[in-house]
Amino acid sequence: MMFKKDLKLMVGMFYRVNNVNNLAELENAANLARQNSDKPCLIITRTHIGYGSPNKQDSASAHGAPLGVEEVKLTKKNLGWNYEEEFFIPEEVKKHFAGIKECGNEAEEIWKKQFDNFKKKFPSEAELFEKIFDGDLGDEWEKHLPTFSEAMATRAASGKVLNAIAPYLPTLIGGSADLAESNNTHLKDYKSFSADNKNGRNIHFGVREHAMGAMLNGMALYGGVIPYGATFFNFFRLPSSGSSTKCIDETQNNFLFLLTIVLVLAKMVQLTNQLNNLHL
Repeated sequence: MMFKKDLKLMVGMFYRVNNVNNLAELENAANLARQNSDKPCLIITRTHIGYGSPNKQDSASAHGAPLGVEEVKLTKKNLGWNYEEEFFIPEEVKKHFAGIKECGNEAEEIWKKQFDNFKKKFPSEAELFEKIFDGDLGDEWEKHLPTFSEAMATRAASGKVLNAIAPYLPTLIGGSADLAESNNTHLKDYKSFSADNKNGRNIHFGVREHAMGAMLNGMALYGGVIPYGATFFNFFRLPSSGSSTKCIDETQNNFLFLLTIVLVLAKMVQLTNQLNNLHL
């Protein structure tokens, strides 16, 4: 819960969009926010569930059940959708998206030419770049996996593994939801990642497990890094949407969950050549 006075303290500027379906109003708010890029901005929108439905807009039935065949027809008519087909893409929409695809193809060709020039000037760096995005991590890191003869908490063991292999996996980057001291995720020889230090490899996610899960997935889907994040196991539900998406997408990121003394990482790096998954 937040009061307006708190909102003003939290952000530099905020804009209200009274009708989120008014694209001109929404675009205007977005443009104003971009012009104030030196301050945090928040755009507040008002929405209607089941928007356009003559009989079910703003009702619980629009949320928990299909509109139904007849109400769908009425909604289409109400919104000016003058097509009788159940699923139909107008020709102007197809042309619009075809144009976007063409722009994307042109951008890709420009990037390829730039990368070819980069290859000629910096062959070793280009080779490393390609290996990273191809998931070729080499086998040097495996040679430095520690072995343990004495009993210790698995969170302590995983912390030792992380720090042992980090120098040989330069794309390994991550952190914890404000619990690094408990789950031993801190890479001791590296600084924190920040706006001022993008070479840092320790990410301070703060007490925001849900956002951490989303960030890990985004980093993994983009590629080029092996991200990991950690929290207590009893907070599992907070980043669960992120961990579920990870399983569906088979992304190369790692969730570390601490159940008092249970944190498993060492076995994971022994089982996969690309540090793909962490199994509890």
